[in-house]
Amino acid sequence: MILSFFRLYATYTKRHSATNQIYVGRTSGWVLEISRFWAEKIVRKRDINHHKNKEGYLDAELDRYSIDKNAIRGREQQLIDSFKTQNRSGNEINGISQRNKKRLTYFLAALAAFSDIAIILFVYFYFLKS
Repeated sequence: MILSFFRLYATYTKRHSATNQIYVGRTSGWVLEISRFWAEKIVRKRDINHHKNKEGYLDAELDRYSIDKNAIRGREQQLIDSFKTQNRSGNEINGISQRNKKRLTYFLAALAAFSDIAIILFVYFYFLKS
């Protein structure tokens, strides 16, 4: 029997127990199958020695998972941006710099992987099509 391994990527959130600030992160790991079970496992592994634990953040919760690294990078930044607009972000820095040349690539990959087709078409026709 030959075992196949996959690199699985995931985004997760951690809520601060007192302030309700939300920290967003991403992680990855080698897994035997692409499933929620394995995604939760790599998030739990990342959370064991997480740098935000000492600051009062609770256990990490799985957000989304994919084998597409670009989609996960984009998703992480979308979540950070969302919580910043709500004044609830626990992230001091962005996951993707504003100057990163691949920022749009990550954003579009996340839209394609995790959004409704109507949102993807809206973004394409109103923002990207010349």
